[in-house]
Amino acid sequence: MPNVNWIGGATAVAQIDVLQITLTWASADTLTITLTANDGSTKQVITATATSSAIETGVRDVLLALLQASNQTLFSVITWAASSTDSITGTAKTAGVPFFQTEAESTAGNGVAAITNDGSGSSKLSEGPNDWAVDGTGNYSTSNFTDETEALDTGGIVNDDDIKILPHPDDVDAAGNQVSYDILYSLHVDSAIDVNSFRIPPSYRGLIGQSSNKYYLQLDCTSNGGVGITVIESNAKSIWLKGTHTAITVAALPNTSKALMLAGGTITDLRVLGGRVQGRIDVADGTVVTNYYQSDSPATVHLGTSGTATTLANITSGNVTIDHETTTITASGGVVTHTKGTTATINNHGAHIFYNGTGNIGTALNNYSGTMDFSRNTTHGLSVAATKIWGGIVTDLNGLKNITYTGNVIKYGGQFLSDSATTVAQS
Repeated sequence: MPNVNWIGGATAVAQIDVLQITLTWASADTLTITLTANDGSTKQVITATATSSAIETGVRDVLLALLQASNQTLFSVITWAASSTDSITGTAKTAGVPFFQTEAESTAGNGVAAITNDGSGSSKLSEGPNDWAVDGTGNYSTSNFTDETEALDTGGIVNDDDIKILPHPDDVDAAGNQVSYDILYSLHVDSAIDVNSFRIPPSYRGLIGQSSNKYYLQLDCTSNGGVGITVIESNAKSIWLKGTHTAITVAALPNTSKALMLAGGTITDLRVLGGRVQGRIDVADGTVVTNYYQSDSPATVHLGTSGTATTLANITSGNVTIDHETTTITASGGVVTHTKGTTATINNHGAHIFYNGTGNIGTALNNYSGTMDFSRNTTHGLSVAATKIWGGIVTDLNGLKNITYTGNVIKYGGQFLSDSATTVAQS
């Protein structure tokens, strides 16, 4: 499949949209303009009500006045002007910063309005160094295309492409380093695209997404025979990525508070591997992570609330917090904190596991070493099944006597520290 490299750096062009109002209008007809932000979901709306059937004075001028007077954030970054007796132009105040406009009318007659924004006539497409959607020789470079016109005709990537984010090969900063352009705009335009692979290598040091607005770059990566490959080995300032991914492997991140933010859809396997992965990783509420792995990384990871259980396997390091139901937690190092939902089985081989969740441990608790800690749990009537201690510590000392162990606690070694009236069977 085609390889597509995003390099940024396209020359900035201010977007111009033209709204044309035609045919028969009547008093009380309405014309609505909706602007959508770069996240694809935040919307702002202006609705004009016609004061007469005259297109110029009764429809266009009424809408134009509202557009020009608006202090809504999405409208205020556009210059609105009459371009003829029956049309309005919207011009981006900042070249290279796109806007996304739609219209809708409700008329008693056959009055219509139409937006031209495809670059034809007096309209202009937005282009800029930070735009994800620029086509052709703008922000995308292409190689190994089976059909070279594919990238040019589609405005960038298409299904089954292999995507890589790179610094610009020709643009350098004052220190002589290749420039890594931030990806800030048109973040949602590829939300329906499903690619083979998506890679962010160490050479890229820019920002992906808008951290100030919590806007994510959106695309799926599952189409490589159902096994999409997403590799993040990055020195990027911050990465905001949303979509369904078969496997995300994180091999490097800088030590920042928002190093990687993930959201949306399902991530089948999320792997955080190696000492070069630092900083904080957040998985937004509602995102399904089926399997999670963390090995030899000091990263702090937060898995938000989800309606689907996660299997945590091979947690050897770092600080992992999970806010939803889990099937199995297997940990041999680091700190794991479970805050919500039930868990079937916990196997502790050396981690410090804080079980603060409100759900029971339904199948088994096996503590081989490390600490299984219920001391911060304030849930009354929490039930823990089939507890076996080979080593380390299992403790619920908090004075609440709120943990119930199903059957005897079987202790082969280690320590059991409990406020509860629990029978301990030595073995």
